[in-house]
Amino acid sequence: MLVARFVAFFAVCAGDTWASELGCLASAPPRLVTAPWRVVPPGTNGGVTLAGTAASVAGGAFVGVVHGLAGFATVGVSAAGARAEVAGLAALGAAAGFAGSLLDSVLGATLQRTSFDDEKRCVAPRTESS
Repeated sequence: MLVARFVAFFAVCAGDTWASELGCLASAPPRLVTAPWRVVPPGTNGGVTLAGTAASVAGGAFVGVVHGLAGFATVGVSAAGARAEVAGLAALGAAAGFAGSLLDSVLGATLQRTSFDDEKRCVAPRTESS
């Protein structure tokens, strides 16, 4: 059970990072996760692409596979059991990577403010004037 929690935690982290970093390379414009019919500028909090979503699944699966191949969970297990363990960890990682990235996008769309700089024509960090 501890192994599953360990893999899930790092899969969420990797999935969200891979989605953010690779999703921006998508040729299709992002859509708001809470209103998928609405196209938003790249960098908008809660904006998702198919490429970014696929990257989140791949990032999570990568964590599961690496952990399984490193043998942390398969000590003393037969070769067939080890393959099944790696496959299970990859599936767990893929699901956790997807779920974590989705949760981050939903929270970003609902709780974070996105500012658009009309002069630069891009999403900009929010600045507070004192």
